[in-house]
Amino acid sequence: MKKIALVIIFSIFFGLGIIFFFTYSPDNLIGFVPADADIYLHFDLNKFFYQGKKETEWLNKFWPEEFSNWLEKKEDKFSLLGCNLHKDTLSQVEEIGIVIKDKEIALLLLTKQKGRDYPFLTKKGESYFYPQALSRAIFAISSSKDFFLNQASLSRGQARPQYIYFTPEMRQNKIILKGKFLTNEAAFLKRSLFQSETFSLEKLFNLSEILKGDFIFSQREKESIEETLFRIKESLAWKNLLEKESRLPDGTEFKELVVDPERFNFQEKKLGDTTLYSLEEKRMFLAKRDDCLFFSNSSSSLEKNISFSNPFPFFYWSINFGNLNDVFIYEKKGEIIAILRMD
Repeated sequence: MKKIALVIIFSIFFGLGIIFFFTYSPDNLIGFVPADADIYLHFDLNKFFYQGKKETEWLNKFWPEEFSNWLEKKEDKFSLLGCNLHKDTLSQVEEIGIVIKDKEIALLLLTKQKGRDYPFLTKKGESYFYPQALSRAIFAISSSKDFFLNQASLSRGQARPQYIYFTPEMRQNKIILKGKFLTNEAAFLKRSLFQSETFSLEKLFNLSEILKGDFIFSQREKESIEETLFRIKESLAWKNLLEKESRLPDGTEFKELVVDPERFNFQEKKLGDTTLYSLEEKRMFLAKRDDCLFFSNSSSSLEKNISFSNPFPFFYWSINFGNLNDVFIYEKKGEIIAILRMD
């Protein structure tokens, strides 16, 4: 009987060991991430190998070639990624970390061979990038010289990190990124990505102007739709000042810049018990259902998705760029989920 019990116990521990071996994915880069970072994305290439994507098979299927080339051609800080993350050089790398802090970006790499430098490109157009060796096998390149001054050593319990930590997994034709705030402080646990500066009205205006594919954004909003519309019109008025001819009492003529929010008139359209507000010339379309505000650059996409039975905060972008079809981001029980769907 004892032998049978020992065999059962051994089998259980052996099974747990196998599960641990194939699922445990230590992050060797997290100790170098600044505590004041905003977003940290970690890729363990060994984990992808264990999931059955032998050698470069997963790269051939999931590597966003067109997007990487587009980043490389850019003349700003984000070209750092396109210039230094090449499909043909990733065979030298075990882990990848992408860190965003304010308006700066950094790339962290754990290489397979210690002491051997990674072939970084340090300049693109007017942008300079700053490479450095953080250990014998870990190298970094950033858009700011002092990017890593405020590193968080988690093992030593120093500065408490407040960034969103994303880890990916692959499922058929999808990459799923799951993120959470790395802090136990109640103030930060209550934070929502969709209530942050990332999705401010100003940022949404910019998205309407630069994104080619349709996008829809939804967030919890306490203010009335009328107050939101006025804030939008006021912001547009300041960005598009009206030039007016004026005359002083002595007859002197001059040009006056006028802020006129009423120049921008949203058209209304009823969708059942919901109203769609449209400003065609600015590609802005809004609606409010229950306590959720919907914002889009496409009236047809918004009309199709406004009928959700339970509205919740999300961001959807029909990107159709290379092998990447669309991106869907939402929050669930304090976790941020991003789904990238491929061909």
